[in-house]
Amino acid sequence: MTRGLGATSRGDSWPPILTGTTIAVAGESIPTYAMLYSGGKLAKTANAGISGNTTAQMFARIQTDVVAYNPSMCVVLGGTNDSASPVSLKDFAANMTGIVRALWKAGIAPVLCTIPTINSAPQRRTIGNYNAWLRRFAAQNGIPLLDYYALSVDPATGNLLQSAMGNQDGTHPGNVGNALLGKYVADTLGPLIGAPATRVSSDGTDSLNLVPDGLNFGTVSSGLAAPWGVYGTLPSGATPSVVTDPMVPGKMQQLALAGTTAGATLYKRITPTPGHRIVISGTVTKTTGAAGFQAYINTSNQTDTYNQLLDVTEAVTRGRFSMELTVPANTNSIDIKLAVQPGTATIAVGQLTAYDLTAQSLV
Repeated sequence: MTRGLGATSRGDSWPPILTGTTIAVAGESIPTYAMLYSGGKLAKTANAGISGNTTAQMFARIQTDVVAYNPSMCVVLGGTNDSASPVSLKDFAANMTGIVRALWKAGIAPVLCTIPTINSAPQRRTIGNYNAWLRRFAAQNGIPLLDYYALSVDPATGNLLQSAMGNQDGTHPGNVGNALLGKYVADTLGPLIGAPATRVSSDGTDSLNLVPDGLNFGTVSSGLAAPWGVYGTLPSGATPSVVTDPMVPGKMQQLALAGTTAGATLYKRITPTPGHRIVISGTVTKTTGAAGFQAYINTSNQTDTYNQLLDVTEAVTRGRFSMELTVPANTNSIDIKLAVQPGTATIAVGQLTAYDLTAQSLV
């Protein structure tokens, strides 16, 4: 569920994996929407969910897939797969307690989640026992608890609210469910965090920002604020424009598609230092429809690659995205691509920012 398996055309296979790990980034999932809807408070989220994992398997990889990243907070959702066996309440409790203790030992704040309901009466009984233990354990230990069960259950039947969760299989939230749960995470945890942690440029003269004219004050031509460019060609029905939002400093570059059979991509180019750690972030407003960002890395040895910075379908207003990457050797430049998939969708980006964390002695 954390991974995003229920998301149509994305889910477990779409988000690229950080090299050498099982961590996913930027895909259609609860963590991605939590990042966007938090207004920059939940910065640089990483998705360590693995489809099919039991709590024992989660506990076995807590050091490599969570502690090694030194996050300030870890949201833990587990138990659906345990309920299929079922794993005894004693063993489930031992695994969850072990996970929490490992996080405490590493100085990471745990956040627990009740397990969403499922369209299986035998599993629901087991999940009910697990959830009762989770509520009591969280209360006794002062751990924040996200009540996914209450959001997902049909009070009349006990089954999954499939329409609200955008669900197809009676188990996994779909796109709309991931967005709903992600917003719930953001609304619940955001007030506990304080000021936004995502760094975005608010000054058109910001000399630390590697993105040229990140606030889009450039001369507008054919709907593009210089130096935005078109990657390839724009299909019929694709319309770029520059728009303003009184809550977003500067201007926003927008790209709208109306019933197109081909996607469209705009880009800005940055020239970072190979081997340095950079963070790319921005403010995004979009309608429903598949759209997002890529960091396309152009190299001198013809091994061009890309990192997915964001890829979502549900609507977002002034969402904040943030993703770190290490610039590969032989990199000449990176194209930050604003991409909209075929169909009908509108996305606008403002405050597009790339900071060199290595140069700023922040890593």
